[in-house]
This record gives sequence, structure tokens and C-alpha cells, in this order.
Amino acid sequence: MQNDDSNNKPIKIILLCAAIICAVLVCIYYMEKRNSAEEVFAEKPIQTQTPTQPPIMPSPAPTICMIKVHILGAVKVPGVYELPEGSRIQDAVSVAGGFTYRADRTALNLSKQLTDEQQIKIPEIDLSSNKEEKETPSPPPDIIVIMTAEVSIPEININTADKELLTTLPGIGDAIAGYIIEYRETNGLFQNTEEIKNVPRIGDSIYNQIKDKITV
Repeated sequence: MQNDDSNNKPIKIILLCAAIICAVLVCIYYMEKRNSAEEVFAEKPIQTQTPTQPPIMPSPAPTICMIKVHILGAVKVPGVYELPEGSRIQDAVSVAGGFTYRADRTALNLSKQLTDEQQIKIPEIDLSSNKEEKETPSPPPDIIVIMTAEVSIPEININTADKELLTTLPGIGDAIAGYIIEYRETNGLFQNTEEIKNVPRIGDSIYNQIKDKITV
């Protein structure tokens, strides 16, 4: 019996060592596996869901309301025009080409706001108050009387005469009289009588007819 125990003792030691080695290997395996899992978990960031904001929509561009007005009278191009809401009478005059030379620019409030379907009439200057008064013995201020031996001949001052007075000159009708007034409003007073030839439709022929009847 003792011999059998002595023979089995090395086997038991070998088996015990093998069991210990297996246990150690199993422990090492599970420890490495656990460390790998922790490293993987540490590498993955925790994803948090942020609330999504709705997209910001651009505000629509403001729409410009338009109105239609009818302008007539002493403007260069009367008619119906479309203007932005809030426009003034001055704006309507501008789109109609501006005032004519006979327009009474003080008759209306040019800063007044317009409304849709409004009609604006620009009045003309009343020339009736500038008519020559025949009953008075003295001539109007825009006429200079030159006394001659036989008869007094009135000279018309082309810097102050109105349209009606200018039309009394030979060869000067309503249209040319208007050009004369418009010329002096644009360029200033005439410096001499010959300068009147710069007015449209007045050439040497008409000038020769009126040069002795006008003054500045």
C-alpha cells in the first residue's frame, strides 16, 4: 500500500500544478477581457441628444402698395400715373414732366399726401390782372414811352412783359411769347434786345420787325 502511495504522489503533484496553472490562466483571461471592455466603454463618448431648433425662415419683403392719380392742368405731360402709397402732390408733378411756364406754383400745397383715384389740377397764373388799363393816362410799368415829334411810340420791356403784351409785337404769337417767358425764367433777364434771337423761332426776320419796339 505504501508503495502505491509513493508512486501516485508525483502524479498528484503534477495534477495539482496543472489545476493551479489552469486557474491562473482563467483568472488572467477574465481580467484581460474585463480591462478590454472597460477601455472600449471609455473610448465611446456618451452621446447626448440636443434638441433640434426649427430653421429660421426669412421674413417676407414688405410689399409696396401703389395708387393711381390723375394730374392735369399746367403740367407738361398730363395724364394718369401710378405712384407708391404715401406720395405727395410734388411727386405727381415730377412724373408729369414738371410745371409749365404758366403754372401757378403757389396755388396748391405741394406737400399734401395723395390718395387713390385722386385728381389734381394745377391752375395757371391769371394774366387778366396784368392787362393794360387804357383808361389811365400813364402807361403800365413794363412800357416805356418814347416821345417823338409826331407820335409817342411805346417800347415793350421784354424782361417784364407778360404773354398777352408780347403778342402785340409783330410776328410774335402765343407760342413764341411763351418761349420768351420760358427763356428768361430759365436763363435770367435779357441783357440786350438782340439776345432775344436766342429764343426758339425768333430769327433775324422777326427781330428786324420788333427791334425798334422792344427794350430791356
